[in-house]
Amino acid sequence: VIGIVHVIINFQGILNYSLGFLSVSMGLFILYQITGGRGIGGGDIKLMAAAGLLLGWKHIILALVLGCIIGSIIHIILMKVSDKGRMLAFGPYLSVGIVISMLCGNQLLSWYTDILFG
Repeated sequence: VIGIVHVIINFQGILNYSLGFLSVSMGLFILYQITGGRGIGGGDIKLMAAAGLLLGWKHIILALVLGCIIGSIIHIILMKVSDKGRMLAFGPYLSVGIVISMLCGNQLLSWYTDILFG
């Protein structure tokens, strides 16, 4: 609901926020359909769709990348240290990626594009 209100208030950015809603969540939904729900959970899809309405497409993609990197590092360590299984709860890592993207996404994206394009 907050995301929809945000889009209504910031109507000039409707394309940005609509793409944010669809860009990551549709990819995750396709993964969900292909794996029959074993590759990703439905809550992760909804989380990224709602966050995409608030962040826009660039920041939600950044949040996904950060969540994947952070989740991979932490879960590999947990698997080695405490014999954790291969399944992980992805939502907390996605949430960390969302928060980082909210707080310093512009700086990270600017830094990254400066590296790529000088």
